[in-house]
Amino acid sequence: MGFLLSVNAGSSSIKCAAYVAHDQPEEFCTATVENIGEPTAVLITKPAAAAKSTRAAAIPDHTAAMHQILDWLASQLPLEDLQATGHRIVHGGAAFERPTRINQSVADTLHELSALDPDHMPAALQVMAVVDQRLASVPQVACFDTMFFAHIPEVAQLIPLPKQVRDLGVRRYGFHGLSYSYLLDSFRTHEGEDAAKGRIIMAHLGSGASLAALKHGQPVDMTMGFTPASGIPMSTRSGNLDPGVAYFLNRTAAQTAAEFDHMVNKESGLLAVSETTADMHDLLQAQQNDPRAATAIELFCYEVTKAIGALTTTIGGLDSLIFAGGIGERSAEIRQRICQNLEHLGLKLSQEANQASERCISAAESDVGVHVIPTDESLTIVTQTLNTIKETTHHANS
Repeated sequence: MGFLLSVNAGSSSIKCAAYVAHDQPEEFCTATVENIGEPTAVLITKPAAAAKSTRAAAIPDHTAAMHQILDWLASQLPLEDLQATGHRIVHGGAAFERPTRINQSVADTLHELSALDPDHMPAALQVMAVVDQRLASVPQVACFDTMFFAHIPEVAQLIPLPKQVRDLGVRRYGFHGLSYSYLLDSFRTHEGEDAAKGRIIMAHLGSGASLAALKHGQPVDMTMGFTPASGIPMSTRSGNLDPGVAYFLNRTAAQTAAEFDHMVNKESGLLAVSETTADMHDLLQAQQNDPRAATAIELFCYEVTKAIGALTTTIGGLDSLIFAGGIGERSAEIRQRICQNLEHLGLKLSQEANQASERCISAAESDVGVHVIPTDESLTIVTQTLNTIKETTHHANS
């Protein structure tokens, strides 16, 4: 029995899932390392047909983390039966517009792209190196978050800075593309081709959060731009800022560029406004007694609603709104608060369906279909990886 491995390396975590390599891959087991480099680092494993287990581990960096994951995977399946490994790569820049089999040339280009994505790319490259060392004969495929938006209209890509800056690669790229790819495929399968070609806004609302607008089955615009810190406020990311803030803090507080980057990525968003937590579930529990928590929630819902309104102008209206991500999938209150100011679009929720987090939560009389679709980036990665390996094998044999 052959297996495929999905790998998602974050700035302080690695999430892996092994799939049985059918035409429709099936998840077999998972392994995750969280809090890499911290005393609180843990290895979370879920064997096939068994419950999750969590244990503390000494994990100083991503290299050690990936070795531990592969050691555990070897206890669950024969590593020699791995057919391919697919990696989530956050940033493909302008160089990559499709899933790509990794060779030395590709790896060198990814190293060059580290300047665009210093938070994720170095970790991804470390993990690739471990897989290559341990499983040299297993092909690896890079699957890019940015490629979903590779062909949006040029006007939506532009950042109005001098040409010499734009020539360095400064433009709007968009992220969460692997999630959006899964959502579009699922929407097409369940709601039909006509619905998938309509005017759609997808809201991936998790600790990282963004929205994307689609028409005729193609992305048109999105909230995230040059980096994943842009767009709407998130758990610890600021979202869009007046660029003058950076210079102001440099002049008045002697804040360096590195300190500013850390602030907007790790200390802002819900955490900054609430002053207590970045977790939406905890904020919802605290809002009755903590006005700071209530304000953080209000800001999040306000900015998402405003983004939906803006994105409708890029696609000429709205036929379908899709919620996904941890917040979008689990919080009926957040969905209701976002949608209550969209009634001018003809959108009406079914309170019962929304509370139950059903797949369709719009009322029968609503002009806009509202859906809750749990996303699955890992399945997208292994599907793209399997298709890429098949294509490269076919071309090699033809």
